[in-house]
Amino acid sequence: MKNKLALVIGGATYDITFFSPENVVLPQQNPTTEKLLAFELGAKFYLNQTFYTPGGGAANVAMVLNKLGLPTELLTAVGSDEHGNWLLANFKKNNLGLNFLQTSTKPTGLSIIINTSHHAEHVLFSFRGANEDLKIDADELTKKYRSHPFTLLYLSSLSGRFSKSNLAHIFNFKRKNNDLILTWNPGGPQIKNGLTELKPWLKLTDLLVINKDEARELCQKDLSPLALKNTHHLLTVLSQTGPKIVVISDGAFGAHAIYQGKKYFIPAVKTKAKDTTGVGDTFGATLAWALFYTNYNIEKSLSLAAKNAAANLKEIGAQTGLLNKAQLLNN
Repeated sequence: MKNKLALVIGGATYDITFFSPENVVLPQQNPTTEKLLAFELGAKFYLNQTFYTPGGGAANVAMVLNKLGLPTELLTAVGSDEHGNWLLANFKKNNLGLNFLQTSTKPTGLSIIINTSHHAEHVLFSFRGANEDLKIDADELTKKYRSHPFTLLYLSSLSGRFSKSNLAHIFNFKRKNNDLILTWNPGGPQIKNGLTELKPWLKLTDLLVINKDEARELCQKDLSPLALKNTHHLLTVLSQTGPKIVVISDGAFGAHAIYQGKKYFIPAVKTKAKDTTGVGDTFGATLAWALFYTNYNIEKSLSLAAKNAAANLKEIGAQTGLLNKAQLLNN
């Protein structure tokens, strides 16, 4: 990894996770929604366990890359509050580069996560807070790039009033520095814009990583309800917008990919899951590392990504259970 550096852009949060056995999982007929989590209205529920952990898409990805031996800078925003100080101490403890870090007068981002004890799945309530103030300035990015020349740009979810302008600055920067490898895992605010609006930026994307629900939502204005259920069709449609590689993850059902017109599938590693929070970030970050910083082909890279995701599933929290390079490559 000598002379290699990654820059990860997106959110950082303080996560509060709790488990409750007193819920009901309901089916849903909406083609872009799998199931619903329900509690009795007006009732009082007691919690089994509560956990306080670091999270946020960009922070999760940065932690994965750094643990795999790729020096990583984090471009995120935190507040000047107790949670922000706690996250900052965690960044420093794990040797993340903070030359791009921004601070905000808003409170640090916060996620409240309800984890279902019998499904190991979760519902996440997100307060974006300081993440809404994250602002990408093209001139400032270029200036810092000269002193910290990164080779991988990993773009996670963006939110707030700067979301669209941030995207424009980031992808214009990519256009001017085309040798950069850009991996994109768009978040809800970007996905809601629809496929047509994102096409100009998808053309500049080297690796698009998205889960099945997100892929359906992104394509719902362009495809019929029947077509939205077909993962292979979703792969083809997304690939035609321009990304060199498209990967659609599908939780316990594995992941699908398309590269140069050829489709691939990797099953999920069977494991007893405790918490699914951040697993998509672990999968995407490991995949980007394996594809662009090793000599592994796409099949091997997908396999390594699935392995690290499975390790993450075994622990509570988005950044726990992660494997280092030696552990990941040890068969």
